Amino acid sequence: MTKQIEHWYRFEDQIWIDYDGVRNVSVYLTKFVVTKHTLKGVWLEYGFEKDKFVLKNSRKRFACPTVEEAKISFLARKQSQLCILEAQVAGVRMILTRANTLMNEEVLHYGQENCLQRRLL
Repeated sequence: MTKQIEHWYRFEDQIWIDYDGVRNVSVYLTKFVVTKHTLKGVWLEYGFEKDKFVLKNSRKRFACPTVEEAKISFLARKQSQLCILEAQVAGVRMILTRANTLMNEEVLHYGQENCLQRRLL
């Protein structure tokens, strides 16, 4: 009787721009071979270096035991990434608004290196 190989799964994405400037998006499923089970997790075959340990009952896992769980995990990761990036964009917009206001006021002072700087307060 042959031993069946167990896999865990992870969806990943890739974005690239072609030579003609067209933006492309790819979402793909990666299968990892389980090399060992422990009480708390599994070891996955991961590249040419070391295996990767993944907790079985963790809320955020590198890989999941089913394709369906991997889909849910991928969507949650992308939603989290979107929230973080939107917050960063909002912060940059606030900084630009404040900087434009202050720079229009022409408030100038000399910094420690004795160079002319605009004061952003």
